[in-house]
Amino acid sequence: MPSSGWDRSLANAIEALALHAGFSIDRDDLLAGLGLSMMVCAPSEEAPLEDWPLYARDAFLVEAGQLFGMMIRDVHPPEAARGLSGFAEFGQHFDASYKPLIRNALDNGQPVLAWRGWPGSWEKLWGEIRGPCEAGLGFHGTIITGEPRCEASLVLDRPPVQVYVVETITPCAPTPVVLLDTALSHAQRVLENVIGQRFGVVTGPKAFEAWAAKLKEPRTDDTAFVRGMAALARGIVEGHRSAERFFEQHRSLETGRACAAVEALMETFRQVVASLTDLCNETGVAERLRRHDGIAEIDARLAEAREVTTRAIRAFHAA
Repeated sequence: MPSSGWDRSLANAIEALALHAGFSIDRDDLLAGLGLSMMVCAPSEEAPLEDWPLYARDAFLVEAGQLFGMMIRDVHPPEAARGLSGFAEFGQHFDASYKPLIRNALDNGQPVLAWRGWPGSWEKLWGEIRGPCEAGLGFHGTIITGEPRCEASLVLDRPPVQVYVVETITPCAPTPVVLLDTALSHAQRVLENVIGQRFGVVTGPKAFEAWAAKLKEPRTDDTAFVRGMAALARGIVEGHRSAERFFEQHRSLETGRACAAVEALMETFRQVVASLTDLCNETGVAERLRRHDGIAEIDARLAEAREVTTRAIRAFHAA
């Protein structure tokens, strides 16, 4: 897997587009607008735990783009390729229908964002298609990962699962109230698993249930499982810390009954971070799995996180 920050590849691409257009976007604002800082999801398809935070990154991409002056159109929407990407017919359909649209966008100077289809360990990250080439699928592009940022120049070698065209970019920033309202809406939809069917995932408390179920499955490779557990926990903890910073900065803007939802979210972020921080280290996870009561301890931490997210859902309905 590429360097740290691999689960932020879509946010990195959006930030890079903004900088190229002459403005910057606050990272916590962007992650809240994209719904990613509070996202916990488990894919319906079989996937390693460390890959779970790579799914459904674009759940709110179109809406978030509008917040920051980007008109984004889904050329190849999520449901179009679910379960089909391994079939030859999918590649043929991509060649006939989507490649011309991508070429046309590039000819018009419109950035193109793509998920999957990149070579090697970059395969499940988001990147920007930047132009045609002779190799691979006929396009080259870049993926930005890591802190500090690392930009990799790559050739697309398989049809991407999702493709979006950024039709226009007009530098702007949402008002704090609009940004907060959008973040609250996206947080509720994530917690309540509203996006699940379209993106082939479960989110919110159901994602913690899926994680707990995975913990109890028989394994042949503890090393990969430990690595995945720690990577998944790190992604969730880093995201929730970002969400806590965002809502701490904006919480004074909410009045009335919505304050209860904000306060419940703040408690959710703090509790999830407290429950999962000790699982962010591979050594700590491995040590727990070696103890006879280790799995029960990890399961209890996941249950704590699931319960506090369930309480946040109740707070939204009471608001």
